[in-house]
Amino acid sequence: METDPAYKASGSHTQGNGQGNATKPPKVRRNAKAQTVVKMSGNNGQTREVYQQQVKNIDEVKSRSEPQKKPQVFAAVSVSTGCLSYGICMAYTSSAIPSMMEPNSALNITANEASWMSSLLALGALFGSLSAVFLMDAVGRKASLLAFSVMSLFIGWTLLMAASQAWQLYVGRFLLGLGAGLEITISPVYIHETTRADLRDICGSFPQVMTALGIVICYFMGRSLAWNWLSIAALIFLIPFTFGLYYIPESPPWLVYNDEEDLAFRSMSQIRGDDYDATKEIGHIKEILALHKNDLQALVALDNDIQDEAPEKFQFRDIFNKSVLHPFLVILVLMFLLQFSGQGAITFYTVQIFKDACSVVNPKNCALIIGLTYFVSAILSLILKNLIGRRILMLISSLGMAVSQIALGAYFYFLAQQISENSEFCQYVDVINTNLSEHNVTIHEPLQDLVNISWVPLPLLMVFTVAFNLGLGSLTWVIATEVLPVRSRGWTQTIANVTSNFCWFLVTKTFKDIQDELGLSAPFFFYGSVCVFGFFFIYIFLPETRGKSYEETAQSFEGVDPFKDRIGCPLLSECVTENLEKRIPS
Repeated sequence: METDPAYKASGSHTQGNGQGNATKPPKVRRNAKAQTVVKMSGNNGQTREVYQQQVKNIDEVKSRSEPQKKPQVFAAVSVSTGCLSYGICMAYTSSAIPSMMEPNSALNITANEASWMSSLLALGALFGSLSAVFLMDAVGRKASLLAFSVMSLFIGWTLLMAASQAWQLYVGRFLLGLGAGLEITISPVYIHETTRADLRDICGSFPQVMTALGIVICYFMGRSLAWNWLSIAALIFLIPFTFGLYYIPESPPWLVYNDEEDLAFRSMSQIRGDDYDATKEIGHIKEILALHKNDLQALVALDNDIQDEAPEKFQFRDIFNKSVLHPFLVILVLMFLLQFSGQGAITFYTVQIFKDACSVVNPKNCALIIGLTYFVSAILSLILKNLIGRRILMLISSLGMAVSQIALGAYFYFLAQQISENSEFCQYVDVINTNLSEHNVTIHEPLQDLVNISWVPLPLLMVFTVAFNLGLGSLTWVIATEVLPVRSRGWTQTIANVTSNFCWFLVTKTFKDIQDELGLSAPFFFYGSVCVFGFFFIYIFLPETRGKSYEETAQSFEGVDPFKDRIGCPLLSECVTENLEKRIPS
């Protein structure tokens, strides 16, 4: 280590006693802070200390030994880019189905085949999420995504691109669902295991944002691309996902679980910084795994203190304990509400819905606006969930979706009555969307009245999209992690995930069938009724969980008193007495 040369006297200096003896240059002292102290005697005989920085500032050295944020964010972004493909998969059929049904399309499909092609994505996601539970523990988080998710997505898009028969569409969509199910299940686990607690909330939101961005991208590309070219364009977005996975390391806790401690230290250096000492963190992981007898499910509590004794391993029969069963049933109902609110059907059939609505605004432009609304509201939800209580956001969400869905159903009901009297209305709207001035078409009453309200579905679906993302869409799984016991999540969240994906399949498969049998308005009235039920269910059965520990939340499911408090009836006996006094005359 080099240091600055010490000060040397150029001549003789007199000491303070007046003698003319020459003095030696002051000695250089090196302390632990890497500073040099130089003592110099001035002409006035006073001594001064000069402190010079030699190597590094202590704060800089300390900051380098702390975990760096950039590598953690890079790893989270890299593993989340697969959710771009998930969003594209969801919005693909919105533009692809109308393209396939055009007379000059290379592949023509029936309405029944279109509904199967759409819904098989959800069925594939169901099997993908189930297989992810076993694959990510058996072969690793990164390896599962690279070997299975990327390949399923690649083969799926390739089949859709080259499809000449309906069965190729079915297999392609199922494989896309399989790959997307793997991605949306494994990426949150990887982010949880590789990021520190102070970054986990931000990095954990990346999959949601990427999914919303994928929907916007697909709606934008669908404005000008046919179904097969849209599949080719979707393949491009696998490139950043693949390269991102190549450059990020395997999850350190998974490596420790497999006795690969050297690789775990190398992995930590990649996602924490080269100067970070991972000994303490890896030691903590080893203690957790040892305490829980090498059970990977214990890694969900990475930030918790080490307990004296490990809790008993959770068995399936333990679900029927009251402390688990009550919140678990609430979560299952929330999964039902999440899907039967109709969001999946609206995303899959956005363009077709606006075509059926005879919207005066171009349906593909409407779809793009809905996609942008979805993206903005997804980001807004990430801000609001930390500012406003979960319960109030869920109530606002249910109410907003109920109003918009029922209003949309009323619009379609009114439209059906008017079309029965003016069957040429939608043809006039098509002319308007093409270019009214070139066709010299005059619209007479009462068609003009219909044109004046044909823009209504767009703001209604925008309200629905915002309401969905502010509550049910962004908070359902957050609430599930807050109300369910940590040790039960292996079973309970797997069952909840299967329930959600199966309901998603039912909604997307039956949407067009219900319309064909009962009319265009029927599914919207049904979804709106489900949201009304959801409003009252959440009001009665869902406690506030924001800012509460699990123990505090668990007390909200014990006994009858918490339910009475939520409905504004603290003392049931008083409520019953008051009602009886009102009904029974004195």
